[in-house]
Amino acid sequence: MAVLLTQCVCAGDMDVAKEALRDGLYAIAETFAGRALAVRGADAEQAFIVLLESLNGQRRFDEMLRRLDVEERLVREARLPEAFVYWRALALLNTGRPRDAAKVAESAKNNATVYADALRFLAARARQADGDMEGALSLYAAVDKTSTNAVLRAANALDWALALERVGLIEKALNVLKMQGELGVSNDKTSDGLLLRARMLMRGGKTEEAAMNFNRLAMDERASEAARVQAMIEMSVHELGRGRTNEAVAYARSAHARARQPETRRLAGFRLGDLLLSDTETIDEAETVIQALVREFPDHQMSMQAQLNLADALLRLGRHERAAKEYRIFLETYPSSLVDERALQGRGWALMRLGRYSEAGGAFMRAAETTTNLALKAECLFKRADALLADSRYSEAANAYTELWKDYPASQYAGDALFQSADCFERAGLIEEASACYRKIFNSYPNRDLAYKALLRLAALQAGGDDIEGAIQTYTDVIEAFSQKDVQGDALMGRGKARYRIYRFESAMQDFATVAETDVQRRGEARFMITLCLYGLGRDQEARASANSFLMNFPESPRLPDVVLWLGKYDYNRGQYGDARRFFLDYVTRWPDNQWADAALLWAARSAIGDNDLTGAVELVTRMARSYPQSLRMPEALLVQADALIELARFDEAVLLLEQVISQTPESEWSRMALARKGDSLFAMGADNSARYQEALEAYRQRLEQGSMTPALTLQLHFKAARCLEKLKRADESINHYYAEVIVRYQDERKRGVWYDDTGTTLFVRAVFNVADMYEAKNEPEQAVRILHRVLQMGVPGEEEARLRIERLRGKKAGVG
Repeated sequence: MAVLLTQCVCAGDMDVAKEALRDGLYAIAETFAGRALAVRGADAEQAFIVLLESLNGQRRFDEMLRRLDVEERLVREARLPEAFVYWRALALLNTGRPRDAAKVAESAKNNATVYADALRFLAARARQADGDMEGALSLYAAVDKTSTNAVLRAANALDWALALERVGLIEKALNVLKMQGELGVSNDKTSDGLLLRARMLMRGGKTEEAAMNFNRLAMDERASEAARVQAMIEMSVHELGRGRTNEAVAYARSAHARARQPETRRLAGFRLGDLLLSDTETIDEAETVIQALVREFPDHQMSMQAQLNLADALLRLGRHERAAKEYRIFLETYPSSLVDERALQGRGWALMRLGRYSEAGGAFMRAAETTTNLALKAECLFKRADALLADSRYSEAANAYTELWKDYPASQYAGDALFQSADCFERAGLIEEASACYRKIFNSYPNRDLAYKALLRLAALQAGGDDIEGAIQTYTDVIEAFSQKDVQGDALMGRGKARYRIYRFESAMQDFATVAETDVQRRGEARFMITLCLYGLGRDQEARASANSFLMNFPESPRLPDVVLWLGKYDYNRGQYGDARRFFLDYVTRWPDNQWADAALLWAARSAIGDNDLTGAVELVTRMARSYPQSLRMPEALLVQADALIELARFDEAVLLLEQVISQTPESEWSRMALARKGDSLFAMGADNSARYQEALEAYRQRLEQGSMTPALTLQLHFKAARCLEKLKRADESINHYYAEVIVRYQDERKRGVWYDDTGTTLFVRAVFNVADMYEAKNEPEQAVRILHRVLQMGVPGEEEARLRIERLRGKKAGVG
């Protein structure tokens, strides 16, 4: 603590030392006080006191003791030796020797000097540090009683109250702090006293009075920064406890804005960051605040915790990319942290949700290797296997699950791990291993739900592997081994569907009928399957009647949408497009969020085309685009709409739609189909603008470059490309393309056994006639005749017309006609 300095006229060094001391520039004060002391003049004693106080300001307590020993003679002959007793006791206390400090301080505390109360106060602090609370309290009371120095009494009151609080004398501590507030002193000690009093009131349940004191301190411009900031933080905690998050954040913001010193900036910043982490709208601000503090205080414990809290919050709020990054930074910054397992696990979760499964598996594996908690280890190993599964590394995942099952058989994850192992073997196509696992589950966990689930999966596996008889037997085993109604229902439905697959519609209907009679929950599904069985038996009218009956009898069934959709398809396949469209639109109206709603609208549009309502088809696809803009069926729907527009001769609109399909799904079959249709539409528009022929040609060429075409489509596109060249009056290029890519291609592929339908043959003949016409127009009848002979050689329809053309050309050459 500061002590009174004797007023004296000093040399220059002493003046500088004192000024530096007042400004808190302790190193400078030490230097100049040391110079003054070295002179050994009349102010040597005063210089030494300034030197000791500057060392105290630097907390160099060992050096204080050393200098006191070195200057033993000066201390012994001092006019005010109690001053040096005080600094020795203070140094002893701060070097961990409270008992020696108390002994030294008390040896001179009764001397009637200006240091008497200060020594008594220091002795009290030393006794408290030594665990002598009774002696400390007695001395604190004595200081308060004897001292006339209000500043000293205020400092004494704070430590006294802390000591009283420590021994549980809360009311006495509150009274002492109340007395401190009445001393009229305004300094750091009184600010800390008001802060302590408010905290004690808050802990004692006197929240209103506590809040009033916190707010009073927070608004006091004369109070210390540390106390004001802490008061605001306390109010932030209080408001959050009352559920007033906005108010809590506001107090934290104010604390953060006023904090300038490193300690207060750290306290306020981390408090604000912690509050901001809880909300999506403030997470970005929290990240900025916390990262700045972590950079400023990288080695502080609060930085480590805040970094981890930030990563956890980002993960919780779905900011997975940023969460993964923060976990990585945490692990790199604090590589030997006791919570590394938590960070590794969190990073694993973040990477999993980002689809970075390989990295996620590595993080979970490291977490498993880091932790000594067996339950957590098993969980992390399970998640590591999940990551392998998500990464489609099915064999590795199966082995990882199996190892977990073997190594941690008592873990809560063991049974699920074995089940997942079977699932992964199944995904990997290792049917025998999967089947063996499912049987092992049944044998290892006969009393768990896993048992019947495994048998049901085994049966499905058998059915999927065409071992229908084995599947039927396994379903029968389930029916005989498990009496639970829901299990029985699953097995009967499974057996019925297996029988349905091998066209045993009668026996399948018996299983479905049993379910319909015994299981209310599955009755609707069973009746739906009965409808399909009737249809499979060729009893179409009964099937349709059954479906209509379903509409009336099961209006709440989950299968109702499937029945409506089935009826729509049934009518569509029979050319009853009007009825089909009504069913499809009814489906969309009643179940607009169903997974097949967009498909129903598409089928409705196709039905409209079938019913020759082209405008209606266009409108239905527009409705689909508005209602289901993200539908994966949109490219197909836009093609349907474009087809309708083409039929309506609205080619420019069709082209816009086709370009949309091409740009949105460039690698899809829909895009390839759209490209060909785009060429057709542009070609049709060429009659009004010849530039369109060039655009059509480019579309056909682009489609040809993509490949993935049947021979018939390839031939057709080459024919159209040649036709564009012909329309562009690029006769030589057109002739070459017709000849090489249509005529010769057709003949060569026919020789290799490629079959062409009538359309392909027609294109070949038309190509020959078009080339012949162009040769004739160029006045090269011999070339025309030679190309026409191609038709005669192939013996295809058009042979007679080719002969007539040849005769006409030869007659023309001879001057006949």
